[in-house]
Amino acid sequence: MKKYFSVIVMVFFFLIFWVPMLGLFDDEISLKNFDSTDSFKQYFDAHLFKKQGAETYYTKLFLGLGISPDEEIAILGKEGFLFIANSNDRELDAFRGLREFDDSHYSLAVERLNGLVNYFEGNGIDFLLMIPPDKTTVYHDYVPKRITRTGITPREVFMERVREAGLDEYVLDMTPILLEARESVGPTLEDYLYYKGDSHWNDFGGYAGFKGYLAHENIKNFPDYEEISIEPFYSTPDLAGLIRAVDFEDSEVSVIFDPVLSSYEEIKLTQNSDWRALFLMKNENALYDKTVFLLRDSFAFAQLDYFSALYSEVYVVHYYHVLLDENVGELEKMIEDYDPDEVILEIVERRIVDTLMQFTDVSVLE
Repeated sequence: MKKYFSVIVMVFFFLIFWVPMLGLFDDEISLKNFDSTDSFKQYFDAHLFKKQGAETYYTKLFLGLGISPDEEIAILGKEGFLFIANSNDRELDAFRGLREFDDSHYSLAVERLNGLVNYFEGNGIDFLLMIPPDKTTVYHDYVPKRITRTGITPREVFMERVREAGLDEYVLDMTPILLEARESVGPTLEDYLYYKGDSHWNDFGGYAGFKGYLAHENIKNFPDYEEISIEPFYSTPDLAGLIRAVDFEDSEVSVIFDPVLSSYEEIKLTQNSDWRALFLMKNENALYDKTVFLLRDSFAFAQLDYFSALYSEVYVVHYYHVLLDENVGELEKMIEDYDPDEVILEIVERRIVDTLMQFTDVSVLE
């Protein structure tokens, strides 16, 4: 009986793991046509569509078994949450306290921050750096238990240096805001601040961060949302896409509030349609007649509706387009052309030190 059971198990695993590979080959092709590993690889790469189909199949199979197919790119945690691993920004090592920067790196990051504060404040422009937390930080208990934490994160070290430099009033670390939001919204909504298959927060998470901004600015008259809408959807977001999880099951969370406030006009100000694009969000019904620059990263997109409801003119551009050495002239031109009352710089936790280090020394500007 045991013998038959073993045979059945072997056949089962053969059907699951190897039969899909046969779809990679044309009818007239057989394995005997490949005289080496290189010749098989050349055929495999040349038939990319079939290769992608096989990869998608195996990805779904692995995820169904509770395993990420590529743990250098993404880790699969509890409740179906995918987390960035170490292929790019080393978020997982940062979460574990294993990503270390030299003391000189932190010093340079704080020096660049101080330069930004002095430059903008010296020109009569309010300045604030906002730091959205990584998904691993907010959903730390959903990260697999085998991923142990052994030290403090670069964000924690950076914030300590910020306080030592007396710059904490110019920095809004949103970590406690999102952790409190997750706890306060209750079990029905606690899993809906970030996408499961993406590294970013959704509109609801962005709203929680925005509420933190309102509290920091002591703004108390912004109306609360009227409704939270949660709809299932299937897409290929950033993390899911990187591991070929096509049509990944996730949830789209919409924050519905005052339709008058949320009505704005988006005006394109450059010909670029990529990350370099500069655009204006103009809202005559906004709560405050104020001009704001939002020097963004990708996390800002989940907050644009809220900032445009708050301020009458919000100019949005990626920070790399104005704060690198080769682009700093764009910053001076924008200030001269649009005369902002406030500049908000938004940089996600996993990139805060690296990004500030790359910025130009704006203290040399007039």
